[in-house]
Amino acid sequence: MTESQDTARHMLRHTVATLAYRGGKAIRDAPASFAGFSAREGTRSPVQILAHIGDLLDWALSLAAGERRWHDSEPLCVAPGHWGVTSEPGPDRTGRFGRIDGPSRSMR
Repeated sequence: MTESQDTARHMLRHTVATLAYRGGKAIRDAPASFAGFSAREGTRSPVQILAHIGDLLDWALSLAAGERRWHDSEPLCVAPGHWGVTSEPGPDRTGRFGRIDGPSRSMR
């Protein structure tokens, strides 16, 4: 492994960790009603933005695997009035952050 590859992997891991931390901080303790908030007609709601971020992470994984696969996910809704955020640690209930970080750790 070259120093350049090691630096790139470190930057990717840092970027993913920052995205997970900042994303979780932004929605932690938000009321369920926040999920459907709309600043104005035609803008995405917070729950739609989270679904889109998940789609971007899945797309990054597909590119890393040598594929080009895009999927428009429906927002996660696990129960009425609950928009996919739990009191458990971390905002990533579907494991996307770990799936991106995992390959970068194993490429040593």
